[in-house]
Amino acid sequence: MHNCFALYIYKPKPGDKFTYRISKNNKINEAVFIYDNNENSTTFYWKLGNEDTKWGKANLSDKNIVCFSTALDDSTINKNCNFIYLSKESFKLFKSKKKINAIIDNSKAVFSHSKTEDYIFPVSGAEFKFKLITVTSTDKRYSISFIDNAEFPVIVSLIAEAAWQLQSVVPLPMYPITFDITGKTIFDKSVSIFKKYIQGTCINFKVEYNENYKTIAFDEYFCPITGIRYTLKNDTIVSVVLVGKNENSNDLIWNSYKGYFWGVYSLGISKKIIVELIGKADKIENGKHFYSNRGFYLIFDSDDKLDSVEYE
Repeated sequence: MHNCFALYIYKPKPGDKFTYRISKNNKINEAVFIYDNNENSTTFYWKLGNEDTKWGKANLSDKNIVCFSTALDDSTINKNCNFIYLSKESFKLFKSKKKINAIIDNSKAVFSHSKTEDYIFPVSGAEFKFKLITVTSTDKRYSISFIDNAEFPVIVSLIAEAAWQLQSVVPLPMYPITFDITGKTIFDKSVSIFKKYIQGTCINFKVEYNENYKTIAFDEYFCPITGIRYTLKNDTIVSVVLVGKNENSNDLIWNSYKGYFWGVYSLGISKKIIVELIGKADKIENGKHFYSNRGFYLIFDSDDKLDSVEYE
């Protein structure tokens, strides 16, 4: 655990996970968001709740409108509103300590600076101290708290028709957490980082049958927002799949896995580079390139880019 109390700039990387607690009408749900971006926009793949689970994808751009929404099914979050973090324009306005006109949950409100305080930003494995700025509407109905971090001013708390509160930020692990975990139980220490990263991102399908008077239980886990599928047989991991852009199973909105599958190599790498690095596959069956000494199958797309990885 590191304590970083000096000036720090936080900027997420594709694959980082944000978890919020959302409460509304005396009901509390967990919402998990996976960050992604490209040159033109920012995207969050999200999962809300464990019962009557909702899945979604929010495509954002840095618009100038000062707008907020606490409803994940509100289409405005895909257009103009601040979501998870403040736009550059919103950050600049709220930092000015002037009275700011804004729209929140489709209502007009006037916000002004309320307080600034120290805050430990809850990044897993580290403690980073930021100033937390809170702005409150003049009628005291709404409040917004965000970290003083111009690069990516994360919204820590948002109180309106629903109340959002940031619980944790789990960075995408910087090494291949899925490599060499098949054959181990889900409780094995070596699987702990994998478990922590996918926690809250999956949906489970369970199958049981009897074999020689013993109950065999298969648990299939689909984790679309992280781009992972895996299977347990009586708590032992028997397969892991890293999903690429072409996944569409179970009509879920799939994100591509952003981490490494081996060494410092990830999905999207060309077949040519892989062959140069580790040689040709031992065999190819149904489009799957099997490397027996590494225990994985590689599947390439029509452009010979790595689209998915299967560990067995």
